[in-house]
Amino acid sequence: MKNRKKMIIMIIIIGIIICCSGIYIKKLQSKQHTQGSKEDSLIDEYVDLSDDTEVESYEWMSYDSGDVLRVRVQYKTPPANSYQHKEDYFLFIQDENVSQILLVDYEDKGIHVGLDEGTECTGNHSLGEGCNFDAHFEDVTFDGRQDLVISVGNSRHAEYYCAYVNEDGAFRYEKSFEHIPSYKTDVNKKVIYGSDTDGMGLDSDTTYEYKNGEFVLIDANEE
Repeated sequence: MKNRKKMIIMIIIIGIIICCSGIYIKKLQSKQHTQGSKEDSLIDEYVDLSDDTEVESYEWMSYDSGDVLRVRVQYKTPPANSYQHKEDYFLFIQDENVSQILLVDYEDKGIHVGLDEGTECTGNHSLGEGCNFDAHFEDVTFDGRQDLVISVGNSRHAEYYCAYVNEDGAFRYEKSFEHIPSYKTDVNKKVIYGSDTDGMGLDSDTTYEYKNGEFVLIDANEE
């Protein structure tokens, strides 16, 4: 009899523990859902999806004058010879409100396909291999304002990026940044260095300045 009572008490205790655990899990899930509801409402209001696209993911980014919600949009079924990733929405948040929306697509963006020097740079860019579309804010124009830089893939042994230049808080796409291979900034000299190699011993080092709204080549060496 005593053993039966002990068993009944143990069953009751275990039931209470399971019940309390279930309540805790439900509260935790509810909290997580509440935290995500802000992003969901922003996406519903500001992201325009077509029948053939869907939200791939979203992430918060730090920006010098507030937070930025980046929403990645992808094709449900990727077109032939194309990445599944289609475009990005960057929602700039200030004082809990959306102050600016930047839509970035990737048509005619990417690695500079070689043209004769001086040839007008139009319609000659394409996304490189292994493109992950990573994005970050960095001052690449050396004016004290953070610009938006996005990976557009690899070519040979170099990485390439596209840039949206910050002009008084508004972002302008500047194609000439995509000419710079594996860029590195020199804040003290206010120049950007590029480096590439052909994989057979020939290395190319270039130097660029930001002048009159463009990234201009000022020096080049091959060894």
